[in-house]
Amino acid sequence: MRGLKQIIGALLLAAVLPVMAQTADDPALGTWKLNMAKSSVPASVGIKGMTRVYTLTHDGISMVETQQLTAGGTNTITYLFRYDGKETPVTGSKLYDSLSVKEISKGKTESVVKLKGAPAGKNVREVSKDGKTMQMDTVLKIDGKDTDVKYVFEKQ
Repeated sequence: MRGLKQIIGALLLAAVLPVMAQTADDPALGTWKLNMAKSSVPASVGIKGMTRVYTLTHDGISMVETQQLTAGGTNTITYLFRYDGKETPVTGSKLYDSLSVKEISKGKTESVVKLKGAPAGKNVREVSKDGKTMQMDTVLKIDGKDTDVKYVFEKQ
Protein backbone atom coordinates (compact mmCIF):
# COMPACT_ATOMS: atom_id res chain seq x y z
CA MET A 1 0.00 0.00 0.00
CA ARG A 2 2.82 2.41 0.83
CA GLY A 3 4.38 1.81 -2.60
CA LEU A 4 1.07 2.62 -4.26
CA LYS A 5 0.83 5.92 -2.34
CA GLN A 6 4.35 6.83 -3.47
CA ILE A 7 3.49 6.07 -7.08
CA ILE A 8 0.30 8.13 -6.88
CA GLY A 9 2.23 10.97 -5.23
CA ALA A 10 4.86 10.89 -7.98
CA LEU A 11 2.18 10.91 -10.69
CA LEU A 12 0.43 13.88 -9.07
CA LEU A 13 3.73 15.75 -8.82
CA ALA A 14 4.46 15.04 -12.49
CA ALA A 15 1.04 16.41 -13.42
CA VAL A 16 1.47 19.56 -11.32
CA LEU A 17 5.06 20.46 -12.31
CA PRO A 18 4.21 21.96 -15.72
CA VAL A 19 1.70 24.31 -14.08
CA MET A 20 4.15 25.15 -11.29
CA ALA A 21 6.55 26.38 -13.99
CA GLN A 22 4.03 29.18 -14.49
CA THR A 23 4.26 30.64 -11.00
CA ALA A 24 2.79 33.61 -9.23
CA ASP A 25 6.19 35.34 -9.54
CA ASP A 26 5.89 35.45 -13.35
CA PRO A 27 6.51 39.15 -14.10
CA ALA A 28 3.96 39.14 -16.95
CA LEU A 29 1.04 38.38 -14.64
CA GLY A 30 -1.35 41.26 -14.11
CA THR A 31 -2.90 44.03 -16.19
CA TRP A 32 -0.95 45.90 -18.88
CA LYS A 33 -2.08 48.99 -20.79
CA LEU A 34 -0.60 49.86 -24.19
CA ASN A 35 1.32 53.13 -24.36
CA MET A 36 0.64 54.19 -27.97
CA ALA A 37 3.13 57.10 -27.77
CA LYS A 38 6.01 54.68 -27.08
CA SER A 39 4.76 52.00 -29.48
CA SER A 40 5.11 51.64 -33.26
CA VAL A 41 1.76 50.35 -34.48
CA PRO A 42 1.10 50.66 -38.25
CA ALA A 43 -2.37 51.79 -39.30
CA SER A 44 -2.94 48.38 -40.96
CA VAL A 45 -3.09 46.79 -37.48
CA GLY A 46 -6.31 48.75 -36.89
CA ILE A 47 -6.01 49.51 -33.18
CA LYS A 48 -5.78 52.71 -31.17
CA GLY A 49 -5.45 51.13 -27.74
CA MET A 50 -5.10 47.81 -25.97
CA THR A 51 -5.19 46.21 -22.53
CA ARG A 52 -3.75 42.76 -21.78
CA VAL A 53 -4.54 40.76 -18.64
CA TYR A 54 -2.45 37.70 -17.74
CA THR A 55 -3.90 35.49 -14.99
CA LEU A 56 -2.45 32.30 -13.49
CA THR A 57 -4.95 29.41 -13.50
CA HIS A 58 -4.59 25.73 -12.62
CA ASP A 59 -4.50 25.00 -16.38
CA GLY A 60 -1.79 27.54 -17.26
CA ILE A 61 -1.89 31.26 -17.97
CA SER A 62 -5.02 32.95 -19.27
CA MET A 63 -4.49 35.96 -21.54
CA VAL A 64 -7.34 38.34 -22.34
CA GLU A 65 -6.56 41.18 -24.75
CA THR A 66 -9.10 43.97 -25.26
CA GLN A 67 -8.40 46.10 -28.33
CA GLN A 68 -9.86 49.55 -29.01
CA LEU A 69 -10.33 49.59 -32.77
CA THR A 70 -9.62 52.57 -35.02
CA ALA A 71 -12.86 51.78 -36.85
CA GLY A 72 -14.74 52.05 -33.55
CA GLY A 73 -15.72 49.49 -30.97
CA THR A 74 -13.61 46.82 -29.32
CA ASN A 75 -12.33 43.34 -30.02
CA THR A 76 -11.33 40.70 -27.48
CA ILE A 77 -8.70 38.00 -28.05
CA THR A 78 -8.31 35.17 -25.55
CA TYR A 79 -6.14 32.12 -25.05
CA LEU A 80 -4.82 29.81 -22.36
CA PHE A 81 -1.16 28.81 -22.61
CA ARG A 82 1.88 27.32 -20.93
CA TYR A 83 5.53 28.06 -21.62
CA ASP A 84 5.95 24.60 -23.15
CA GLY A 85 6.02 25.45 -26.87
CA LYS A 86 2.82 23.48 -27.54
CA GLU A 87 0.21 24.93 -29.86
CA THR A 88 -2.95 26.25 -28.19
CA PRO A 89 -6.15 27.70 -29.71
CA VAL A 90 -6.82 31.45 -29.88
CA THR A 91 -10.27 33.05 -30.10
CA GLY A 92 -11.14 36.52 -31.36
CA SER A 93 -8.30 37.17 -33.82
CA LYS A 94 -8.68 37.42 -37.59
CA LEU A 95 -4.90 37.22 -38.05
CA TYR A 96 -4.19 33.97 -36.17
CA ASP A 97 -6.11 31.09 -34.59
CA SER A 98 -3.38 29.34 -32.60
CA LEU A 99 -0.08 30.07 -30.90
CA SER A 100 2.77 28.41 -29.04
CA VAL A 101 4.84 30.09 -26.33
CA LYS A 102 8.33 29.28 -25.02
CA GLU A 103 10.09 30.98 -22.14
CA ILE A 104 13.55 32.19 -23.19
CA SER A 105 14.46 33.56 -19.76
CA LYS A 106 12.65 34.99 -16.73
CA GLY A 107 10.28 37.62 -18.14
CA LYS A 108 11.16 36.94 -21.79
CA THR A 109 9.14 34.71 -24.13
CA GLU A 110 8.96 33.83 -27.79
CA SER A 111 5.66 33.02 -29.50
CA VAL A 112 4.74 31.70 -32.92
CA VAL A 113 1.24 32.30 -34.27
CA LYS A 114 -0.55 30.39 -37.03
CA LEU A 115 -3.67 30.82 -39.12
CA LYS A 116 -5.27 27.61 -40.41
CA GLY A 117 -2.02 25.76 -39.72
CA ALA A 118 0.22 28.16 -41.67
CA PRO A 119 2.76 30.47 -39.99
CA ALA A 120 1.21 33.91 -39.49
CA GLY A 121 3.74 35.67 -37.29
CA LYS A 122 6.08 35.65 -34.33
CA ASN A 123 6.55 37.66 -31.19
CA VAL A 124 9.19 38.30 -28.54
CA ARG A 125 7.76 39.63 -25.28
CA GLU A 126 9.98 40.99 -22.51
CA VAL A 127 9.10 42.45 -19.13
CA SER A 128 11.58 45.05 -17.85
CA LYS A 129 13.72 44.16 -14.83
CA ASP A 130 11.77 46.64 -12.68
CA GLY A 131 8.50 44.98 -13.80
CA LYS A 132 6.91 48.28 -14.87
CA THR A 133 7.01 47.93 -18.66
CA MET A 134 6.53 45.11 -21.13
CA GLN A 135 7.65 45.28 -24.76
CA MET A 136 6.41 43.03 -27.53
CA ASP A 137 8.31 42.99 -30.83
CA THR A 138 5.95 41.37 -33.28
CA VAL A 139 5.86 40.42 -36.95
CA LEU A 140 2.36 39.65 -38.27
CA LYS A 141 1.13 38.75 -41.74
CA ILE A 142 -1.41 41.43 -42.66
CA ASP A 143 -2.85 41.31 -46.18
CA GLY A 144 -0.09 38.85 -47.12
CA LYS A 145 2.75 41.14 -45.99
CA ASP A 146 5.01 40.83 -42.95
CA THR A 147 4.23 43.81 -40.73
CA ASP A 148 6.54 44.88 -37.88
CA VAL A 149 4.83 46.08 -34.72
CA LYS A 150 6.40 47.27 -31.47
CA TYR A 151 4.04 47.35 -28.51
CA VAL A 152 5.09 49.00 -25.24
CA PHE A 153 2.85 48.33 -22.25
CA GLU A 154 2.79 49.78 -18.74
CA LYS A 155 1.83 47.71 -15.71
CA GLN A 156 -1.40 48.85 -14.09
